[in-house]
Amino acid sequence: MPAACPSKASWAVSVPWNPAWPVRKTATAPKASNIDTDLRMASTGAIRKHLAENKSNFDPRKFLKEATRGMSDICRNRYEAFGAAGQASKIRKVFSLEDMQKRYDKGELDPKVN
Repeated sequence: MPAACPSKASWAVSVPWNPAWPVRKTATAPKASNIDTDLRMASTGAIRKHLAENKSNFDPRKFLKEATRGMSDICRNRYEAFGAAGQASKIRKVFSLEDMQKRYDKGELDPKVN
C-alpha cells in the first residue's frame, strides 16, 4: 500500500473555525463564505461513519439524518464565525426570484466600488 493511503478507515472532516483566529473587519473582509465543499465533506463523512458503525442499519432516513446534523454544525459554525448568527430578525423583506431578477436587470444590485 502506498504511503499516502491510510491503513485504517478515515472519514472526511472539516476544520471548524477557531474564534481565537484574528479577524480583520475591513472593507475587504469576507461578506460570504462558500462552504459547499465543507458541507459535502461533512455529509459524506457522517454517512460513512454511520454506515461503518451500524453495518446492519442502512436505512437512508437514519444516515441522512446524521448527514444533515453534520451540515447543520458546519453552517452554525460559519454563521457564528462571520457574525451572522442571530441576525434573522433584521431581515425586513424577502424578495421573490422574479423581483430579484428585476433588481439585477435594473442594476440595483451591481457592486458599488468606492
